[in-house]
Amino acid sequence: MALGIPKELEQEYNRNKALKLYFSTNQLKVDALLPLKERQTTFLTNLSEFENLIPKKDITTKGITFEKSKLKNELASIYAPICLSARSFALKYELDYLAANMNFTESKIRRMADGEIYPFAQATTTFIQTLAEPHPNWVDYGILPLDLAESLARAAAFRDLIGSAKNVDDNVAAVILDLEAKNLDLREDVDDFTLLMSRYKKADKDFFNSFESAKKIDDIGVHHSGIEGTITHNGAPVNEAVVTCVQIPTKKDKTDVLGHYEITHITPGSYEFTFSHAIHGSKTLIVKIEKGKIKTVDVTLP
Repeated sequence: MALGIPKELEQEYNRNKALKLYFSTNQLKVDALLPLKERQTTFLTNLSEFENLIPKKDITTKGITFEKSKLKNELASIYAPICLSARSFALKYELDYLAANMNFTESKIRRMADGEIYPFAQATTTFIQTLAEPHPNWVDYGILPLDLAESLARAAAFRDLIGSAKNVDDNVAAVILDLEAKNLDLREDVDDFTLLMSRYKKADKDFFNSFESAKKIDDIGVHHSGIEGTITHNGAPVNEAVVTCVQIPTKKDKTDVLGHYEITHITPGSYEFTFSHAIHGSKTLIVKIEKGKIKTVDVTLP
């Protein structure tokens, strides 16, 4: 299933695929009861329509997320030396305003919100062009106009990539509404299957019991139980924050460039989780994990 689809919807989709296989495996028995055969036809149509709605987003989203993270890290490694050189120059020649606006380390740039990167790059370029480049000694610091232009172009590429990611997310949000509507039709199919199959409870126990097993969502595929969310600081996502389950230390994750984390396959129960970052400190929360649910826990670090 594509990324971004709610886990509950994915679970029902897996259940429906199992029912499709179950009925096709027992096609002769299905064909013997006309109402069951007719409902199977409707069910297969609805399932096909549901599958056609699923956004083929796995590769696209993973690619965008990877590229965003990679490009943001590259920009941090590019702009940190630029800012360091400009700040050193400004301090030496008592250009206080320039020095104050060049105080950016690599880690500080990485922690910026995605939408802040391009304006930061623009401002950095403008400060250097207007306050540093006119000074005769600026050339000694090795930051050429071409270097600034290429760096700004990379920042613009990052800005465009953010727009692409947002378009994908917006499209998926709209498609999810359509998927949920179609899923209601599939639920009606399953409810009707349940009524029709009740006649086999005594007449053909194996057929009936196999159906009951196939339609149980919790018995299909991986049990989705866990925790996910976003970690922020002053409204900005925190990258490389570590989330750890105290009782099960192997259950851990590190936030991505968007501040998002996810830990799954946790047995239901109450657990203590730590949310920590090398710079922004940590928090500890007790979270109740429920069977078949991914609980959203958003955390703000001080």
